[in-house]
Amino acid sequence: MIECRRLFALLVLVLLFSCGEDEDPRSALLPQPAGSGFVVETTASLEVVEGLAEGQGKLIIEVQLGTQGVTDKIAVKISPVGAPEEDSGSGPGGQAYDLAAGDYTAALVYTQNEELGSFEGALAGLEVRAGQVSRYKVQITVPIGLLVVRFMLEDRKKQQADISADVQMALYRAAADPTLVKPVWEGTAGQELLLPKGKYQAKVSYAPGKDEGDVVEWYRGIEVGATLTRTEKVIVIEPQPLGVRVDAYNYSLPINAGTNVFFFSEGADMSRAIARARGPAGTVVQVPSQITPGKYDVLLLYQPSPMTNPDLRIEKVIKGFEIPEEPEALRLRYDLQTPLGALRMKVMDRAEDVSSSIELRVMRGGADPNAATPALEEFGVSEHFVPAGTYDIYLKWKAGDGTSGKHQFIGVQLGNGYLWEQNFERSSTTWDAVPVRVPLEPLRPITWVPPGDDDDSAGDDDDSAAPASPPEPGASPQGSTAGP
Repeated sequence: MIECRRLFALLVLVLLFSCGEDEDPRSALLPQPAGSGFVVETTASLEVVEGLAEGQGKLIIEVQLGTQGVTDKIAVKISPVGAPEEDSGSGPGGQAYDLAAGDYTAALVYTQNEELGSFEGALAGLEVRAGQVSRYKVQITVPIGLLVVRFMLEDRKKQQADISADVQMALYRAAADPTLVKPVWEGTAGQELLLPKGKYQAKVSYAPGKDEGDVVEWYRGIEVGATLTRTEKVIVIEPQPLGVRVDAYNYSLPINAGTNVFFFSEGADMSRAIARARGPAGTVVQVPSQITPGKYDVLLLYQPSPMTNPDLRIEKVIKGFEIPEEPEALRLRYDLQTPLGALRMKVMDRAEDVSSSIELRVMRGGADPNAATPALEEFGVSEHFVPAGTYDIYLKWKAGDGTSGKHQFIGVQLGNGYLWEQNFERSSTTWDAVPVRVPLEPLRPITWVPPGDDDDSAGDDDDSAAPASPPEPGASPQGSTAGP
C-alpha cells in the first residue's frame, strides 16, 4: 500500500515537471503571413525533413485560383524581411527553396497568358525553421473570368436549335466605340473564352434561315466575373412576328436607337399626310393589326443627338415598298450613308463636373463666329454629332465667382466616323486638345463587299470596289431578309 502511494506521488511529480517545461519552438504553429495584392487567404503547415545543413530549412509556396491549382503560372521572389531588394531565392511556384532559418517576404507574379498580362501579390511574415519545411498554400483572385455565349434559334413551335457554330461573334468592351478599337475577341460563338473581368457588348452575324442573308445584331450587358468564374450566357433568337421590321444603319453602324420609321401610302405628300403606321427602327410593325398589305413609301428619320443637336435630322425615303397579301416576317435593312463626325467633351473643375456650364459654338471652318450661322450652338457640352467637315470650335465659360475664360480650336477636321474627344480642366490656363480619333478602317455601308468577293456571273468585280449607293426610288433596298 505504501509502495502504491509512493508510485502515485512520483507520477504526479513527473506530470507537474513536464507541464513546466518550455515548448519546443519547432513544434509551434507557423504564424499567419500577411497577404497583399491578389492574395486572398493563406494557410501554413510544417513538415520535418532530414538531410538539411545545420540551421537550414525549406520554403514552398503553392497557389490556387478559385478551384484550380495555378502554381505553374506563378513566379516567386523571396527576400529577407526588411531587405526586399535582396534575392534569397527566385523561380517558379511550388519549388522548394533552401533557406537559412529566419523570416522572409515573397513577391508573387501570376501570368495567365501574354494577352491578359500579369498580376502581382505579396506575402510578408513567412517563417523558415531549421530542419523543417514551411509550406504555404495561397488562395488568390485575379480579374479574369470564363465566358461562353451560345445562340439558340427558336421556331414558331418553340423548338430550339443550337446555332452557335454558325454564329460569328466579335466582343468589345461595353464602353468601347467599335469603329475606333479592335474587338477584344472575335471568332465562332460557343467557345470558352478567358477574358478580363468587366462588361462587354457582342456583335454577331448569322443566317436566320435557309437561303437567307446574314443578319447582324448587337447584344449588350454581357458580364464576365473574376477568379476564373465561368459565365454561360444563352441567347435565344425568337421568331420574328409577322410584319415588317426595318433595321437602320449608317455606314454599317446600327442606329435603330435614334431612328423612327413611318409608313405612308404610296405617292403621299409626307409633309401633309398622316403616316399609316410608325414605330422605332428595329421593332416589328405587325400585319395586319398595325398595317395592311399594299405599297408604301417608307420614311426613316434619324436624329443622332436629339438632346444636344436637335436640328440635325437625317431623312431617307424608300419608295414603293410592298407588303404582300400573305403575311410574312419581312426584314428590311437600310443604310443611310450620311457621313457624320462627333464631338465628345467633358470639363472638370477639380472634382466637379462643370460640362453643363460651358458655352459651345461650332462654326464651319473659316466662318465668322460673330456673323455666320453656327453649325452647332449649345449651352453645355457632352456628345454632339455634326455632318462630316472642317470646323472651328469655340468654348466659353463663366464661374460663380466671376472668373471666366474662352478657348478656341481652329480647323478641326471631322471625317466620317471621326471623334474629337476631349477632357479639359476648367482652371487650366490653356486647354490642350488631343488629336482626333480616326476609325481603324474607312466606314462602309452594309451592302459593301471587298473587291473580288461578289458573286456575279459576269466575273466583273469592279462594282464591288466602291461603296454601294442607297436604293433608287422605287427599288427594293438591298440586303432585305426574312426573319426566322
